[in-house]
Amino acid sequence: MSHLIIKEWKSLQEKILVRRNLINSLELSLALLGWALKFKKSNNEVICNLYADYFKYYERLNPHDYNFHKKWYDLDELLDTILGTNTNDYRRPIVIVRDILWEIIAFKTDILCENCGQDEYRLFESLQNSQDLVLCCDNCSHTIGLNNEFPQDIPNKYIPVKKNNLQLSKFNPSNFAD
Repeated sequence: MSHLIIKEWKSLQEKILVRRNLINSLELSLALLGWALKFKKSNNEVICNLYADYFKYYERLNPHDYNFHKKWYDLDELLDTILGTNTNDYRRPIVIVRDILWEIIAFKTDILCENCGQDEYRLFESLQNSQDLVLCCDNCSHTIGLNNEFPQDIPNKYIPVKKNNLQLSKFNPSNFAD
């Protein structure tokens, strides 16, 4: 089981190394999601459970909806993380891929959290009403409903804000979206 994940991890690293100077965040997102999907229908129950725990959330997201013009992350650092991780622990690549997908897809604001003081708020939209926006801190999970509502069940009822919906928010879309 673990050898399959490690083998696929090394294959992903090779593909990224070849395209390192050409790859953009959208291409990286698609490559990481493609890597994760290889484990969805595995015959191994442990691998299927890892997919469900770490990647099922991303099935409802289209990376093209999250191709923001301004980046809040350093793409070279993300690529270095992938290329610099040589491990025999099959769980490590899974966590890295999940974390990098989150970093690319979940729009990060520069607003300081009211609770912890860090600038770790991510912006989300409701699955039922895309104009219902929520800030949630990556650091302490402090949550603010921007429409004067107290949001509940963020993972099941909200997704990261899409770039086209960012224009409806109070955030300056010329700074953040194409």
